[in-house]
Amino acid sequence: MAEWKRRITRREFEAWVSYYRAYPFDDRSRYYRPAALVAAVAGHAKDRQKAVQDNLDWLAPDPALAELSDADVRTLRAFGVKKPGAT
Repeated sequence: MAEWKRRITRREFEAWVSYYRAYPFDDRSRYYRPAALVAAVAGHAKDRQKAVQDNLDWLAPDPALAELSDADVRTLRAFGVKKPGAT
């Protein structure tokens, strides 16, 4: 950590933080989103946005839902809860 502090200015660090927020370079953004989009297009989905989200949920499940069973998740969604604890 000390090395990067010597090599980068605070202004450059803040620029990288802004860039990452706008264009994240994590696995979800680099691999899963494009794969979900290709799957939705290749599957000729009528509602592509929903198909992409469904594929993303399958490719990279939400860790907050990891301990819940499929029945629990479906029940929460039926009541309009997207994530446990979310308002």
